[in-house]
Amino acid sequence: MTATIGHNGGPTFDEIVRDNIDRGLLLSMKEVIIQAVRDPRLDRRHLRVLAEVIACINSKSGTAFPGHKTIATELRRYNVEGGQDYGYSDQGIRNTLSELVAFGYLVSTRRAAEKGGRALAHYTIRKPPVEDLQAQITDWIMAQRATTPR
Repeated sequence: MTATIGHNGGPTFDEIVRDNIDRGLLLSMKEVIIQAVRDPRLDRRHLRVLAEVIACINSKSGTAFPGHKTIATELRRYNVEGGQDYGYSDQGIRNTLSELVAFGYLVSTRRAAEKGGRALAHYTIRKPPVEDLQAQITDWIMAQRATTPR
């Protein structure tokens, strides 16, 4: 049995994967990236981590299961080449992945790679519904305004 996503039920992880594949994985990726870039809550680290997960998505299964260390290492490699170190730690990657799940851009489930194997986090992308995004962004903006001195 696959758990449903969200507090009020909703589609399962497998249903989201199937929808991405049925619509076209590249189209789904494009839509998620565009929506993420437009989202004021996301900063550079969110976009970079999201891009790394997308880069790891298997075109047949529609899922990715990159490790935190793999993502951190890949991001550090690009930073060193660019002369900057943004300090992507394993814990920072974990936190960023959790935020991307909370914002609705990634969906995660734990699955064992093979019988008796260690359960790994499997990710897929999801374009959050516009209504959810509008409500979350409005809440975020109101919180920012409340903490910003005038």
